[in-house]
Amino acid sequence: MFNLQTQLASYHYKQYDETINISMQAFFQQLDTFPWLDQVEAANNPDSGCSATLSIVDTDSAYKLWVSIAGNREENYFLLGFHYPVEKKKFFGLSSKTKTVEKFDIYVMENPAIIKDYYRLFFSKKMEEITAKLQLEKKFS
Repeated sequence: MFNLQTQLASYHYKQYDETINISMQAFFQQLDTFPWLDQVEAANNPDSGCSATLSIVDTDSAYKLWVSIAGNREENYFLLGFHYPVEKKKFFGLSSKTKTVEKFDIYVMENPAIIKDYYRLFFSKKMEEITAKLQLEKKFS
């Protein structure tokens, strides 16, 4: 099952609206009609909380894919964030026991049209393919 988390520019960093069990088609409609330019303008207000972000969470796993906008109304770009689980050794790597931790990477999407391609893979649960394709993208730093 996939849930949509919508975070507007005026929201606190941990605040979002959630849509339970969203389909890919319903998400794409949200993505296409979201007021990105109004939200990027609002995010530049000093009293604003965070940047507007649409996140899809795979509730069956620890994966999450989100898109956000940065810049201003005239010059802006999209960021794509990918959260994924990683097994890590405990006690600074000295133990044989492991724990699962969440890691994430953020990429600059210079061609916004390909964002939907990543979401198609995500809704198809092709996480390894997403990881491979993202390695070709420019990391946000």
